[in-house]
Amino acid sequence: MDKTPMPSPDGGAFLEGTQAPPPHPDQLVALDSGAPSQPGNGSSDAPPIEGASDGHAETKFSAPETEGHEKSPKRKKQPSRWLIPFLVVTGGTFALLAVLLAGAALGQVLWPAPQPPTPVVLPSVSIEPEEQSEKLVMPGLFGLDEAAVKLVLQDSGLAEAKVVVRKTPAPGEAGLVLEQIPAAGESVEPTVQVEIVYSESLPMTDLVGKDATVAIAELEQMGVWVNVKKTITADQDPGKVISSKPAAGTAMPLEVELEVSDPGQSVFVVDTNTKRSVADSCSLSGYGSERAGGKPMEKYVSCRLYDRPLRLALTPGRNAILFSAEAALADDSAVDAAHVVISGDQKVLKEFDVPRGQIVPITLRIPDVFDLTVEVTGDKGTELVLGSVRYAVDPAKLGNLQ
Repeated sequence: MDKTPMPSPDGGAFLEGTQAPPPHPDQLVALDSGAPSQPGNGSSDAPPIEGASDGHAETKFSAPETEGHEKSPKRKKQPSRWLIPFLVVTGGTFALLAVLLAGAALGQVLWPAPQPPTPVVLPSVSIEPEEQSEKLVMPGLFGLDEAAVKLVLQDSGLAEAKVVVRKTPAPGEAGLVLEQIPAAGESVEPTVQVEIVYSESLPMTDLVGKDATVAIAELEQMGVWVNVKKTITADQDPGKVISSKPAAGTAMPLEVELEVSDPGQSVFVVDTNTKRSVADSCSLSGYGSERAGGKPMEKYVSCRLYDRPLRLALTPGRNAILFSAEAALADDSAVDAAHVVISGDQKVLKEFDVPRGQIVPITLRIPDVFDLTVEVTGDKGTELVLGSVRYAVDPAKLGNLQ
């Protein structure tokens, strides 16, 4: 090998035993065969490089070799930094796919897929749906007569219904529907059986003399509306039925009126202001008693007959409903009888005889009487006693008599 001297530090000749360094890339200049060399740019009058073509010169550089040094080795190209991760991911993916495929194959061996069941062919059976009859709504028939019932059933589509009729006595008009089965509003078929109960005439029962409370309960139980009319009486126990409208034996309506006894407000005549005039031989006493008819008389009027008839005048003034008393001869009277006439507004209301030893009860209705007169006739020395003389008054008019 030729030894080329290295240049000296001061830019002179190369030192002996050294090799010139390779040129810097900035110092490389392409050589054109046709271009002259430029002084000062590092070029020299070296001969052309072998192998260059006529058009362009191929630039080749070779490090000068010095004697005693070998040629520098070439550097190896380093691989890309993404190559290894790419290879790792790709290899892992293929490994995972291989495991999955192997597991699927093993599963087919260990757990084979179930075979579908063998189909069983059954004979075909055709079932025809049953014909459903039309449903209708049962109409209300209560209170209708037979002709109206037929029309309503026809209009409701129940002309073919089987109707069963019964009758039962009931108050009110006869021949009306009292009950029906099925009830109104139920869903029925066109040929349903309908049971209808019609009313028959019910005779009015005899209630006179009965306790009014019992009579009213009986009528209301049969569906009758009862109107009560109270009548002040002295000859009947209070709260008893005096009469009924309609009378017993006639057809019973849905509304009945009962007349019921009422004692009213009782007031003694001697305690009122109605004594218009009293005969000189008569006295009214509100105290003590007088024996007549074999018993003591209280709140009485005592009259002794001498030469002429006795007259006792009272004025209820149309405020009293009843006048009541007990007439008897005094026990010490020497006569056998007396004759009594009671008149209202000059009209005779009651005329009777009073025998010795007997008591004659007196009860007169005087709702329209203004003046009331009691006349007594008989033998001289006759003494007539009227005991417990009283009025029965409407409580609203009691103040008019006091």
